[in-house]
Amino acid sequence: MFQFDKSIDVVFMESMYDNDFAYIEEIFNITLDNYDADVEMLSDRYKHADLKGVQKAIHKMKSSFGFTGMLELQKNCQEAETKCGLVSSVSEIKNDIEALQDQIKEHKLILQREYNRLKIFNNSLT
Repeated sequence: MFQFDKSIDVVFMESMYDNDFAYIEEIFNITLDNYDADVEMLSDRYKHADLKGVQKAIHKMKSSFGFTGMLELQKNCQEAETKCGLVSSVSEIKNDIEALQDQIKEHKLILQREYNRLKIFNNSLT
């Protein structure tokens, strides 16, 4: 049985994918393929103080974190997305967005490591 990193909700992954590790590998791969572009979009919209753009970028990434079982990060995205709807400028949530960006960057390393481990695991089954 594959053991996920502690930042990935195992119960959620089992309920969502029924231990279909090949499919989970595919989901992780798709997420990683889009990760840098998504991070860049968030960074760009933040640099340009585009509040709606920041909110949209966070919303898009939030879904990816849900599909990959990173529910704590998904929750943090939801909170930041909600805050975007409550303020009138990016500067009002500067600390929140910067902290979220740091978390998102850290989680890419986890996702990449888990993807690599899944590939090895799945290859060992064939």
